[in-house]
This record gives sequence, C-alpha cells and structure tokens, in this order.
Amino acid sequence: MDNEEFKAMCLQAIANLEAQGMQSKVGSSCRYLAFPGACCIVGHMMPDDETREAADRNINNGGTSIASLYKQGFEWVQQFDKEQLNLLTMLQHIHDESTTPITFSFGIRNMLRLVEDL
Repeated sequence: MDNEEFKAMCLQAIANLEAQGMQSKVGSSCRYLAFPGACCIVGHMMPDDETREAADRNINNGGTSIASLYKQGFEWVQQFDKEQLNLLTMLQHIHDESTTPITFSFGIRNMLRLVEDL
C-alpha cells in the first residue's frame, strides 16, 4: 500500500474513532469490534465486521495486536510494510491506553500528529 493511501486510511479511521467517542472494549479488553459500530482504531481500517471478528478470535493464536496478526499471516494485515505496521502498532497502543474521556481526546490528538508526519 502506498503512503498516501495509507495516510488517508489512517485519517479516516481516526475521524471514525473520534465520532465514536469511546474505546472499543468488551469488559476490560480492547477489541477490533466491541459491538456493531464500535471499533478500535485499527478495526476502523478493516473492511468489514467479519474481518474484525476474525482478528479478535486470534487471541488464542498468539494475540490480537497488529504485529501478532502480521506474524500469524492474517491476510488483511499483509498489505502493510514494516513502517506502516510500526505506525499501526503505535496507534493501537494509544487507543488501548485511552481509558478516560481526557486520555481519549489526548489520544486522538496524538494519533493525528503521528499520521500527519507521514
């Protein structure tokens, strides 16, 4: 995937996450899809709920981080190069750490800064 397409995908996912207004969690665990319409930052980049659900099921196969999914050969993730994968890892970490309204808002700003620097 070229960097302009990747950047546009990231910016759209950040906008979707901001509109969602909250993390995508089930209990205390972040999910690619918590319930219809509630996705994590990377989940908002995935093409459909089926892909998000498949990614969430990989917890028994070595974890659901984007890096784990890449190592497991999860098909959707294979389109990203190493630098893009590193950025997705950072975005995922920011999402997972955004546990209050203040940190969520701060996280959105940090995500935008990272992506704008592409």
